[in-house]
Amino acid sequence: MSSVIHPVEMAQLFGNRIEMPSKPKTISPHMQELSWPAKSVLMAAATLMIGFSTLAACRGNDARTTSKMIARGDSSLAYSALSYITWPKESFEAETSPFVMAVLGKVSSAHEKLQAPYLEGKKRIHGRVVEIRKYESPDEVAHSHVLLVAESYPQKLASRALEMVDGKSVLTIGETGTFAKAGGVLSIVKSGDSSLLELSQRAAAKQRLKVDVRLVNVSVLVDEDRGR
Repeated sequence: MSSVIHPVEMAQLFGNRIEMPSKPKTISPHMQELSWPAKSVLMAAATLMIGFSTLAACRGNDARTTSKMIARGDSSLAYSALSYITWPKESFEAETSPFVMAVLGKVSSAHEKLQAPYLEGKKRIHGRVVEIRKYESPDEVAHSHVLLVAESYPQKLASRALEMVDGKSVLTIGETGTFAKAGGVLSIVKSGDSSLLELSQRAAAKQRLKVDVRLVNVSVLVDEDRGR
């Protein structure tokens, strides 16, 4: 937790070294008891406190909004999370290069409906056209930006797929609760009638992917569980 400097301590710390604005025309009786440098520091501190309070409120609202955005059900979690991941620039050959998603295994009909807008060019990921490629062999997925492993895909082959994309800036997402614990970046875990995301920040760092703090805040962090 960061420490907060009391306004009086700030006045004592900076003193006359602060470049002071011109004196206002009217001053509160309480303020008249303080030296002019201390008064200015107090006013600056009050402004900072208001700013921090506003920022905290915005962050709280932002986290709630993000939570609603990604918690739409198991199929949509994979696509909602993509907006909160940043890939290295060198992952793409050019500014117009497509965003490639490799899919292993058979996905549900609901999942196919989610893919349709991307295949039709109506939706993009980070401004790029999306190519969704369906594979059966894990040996074919290396040249992609996202690897989605369906729940129906054999676990042994899923492990092989993780080996194929290891360290290659590929976001790996699995539809099983063990995927992130086994080395994947994200797992979509069913919890009653809803679903949640498990995130391995260690795996994301290994893949050279930057995860937005908003996604971190609404995910279950499997690396923390390992450390207990």
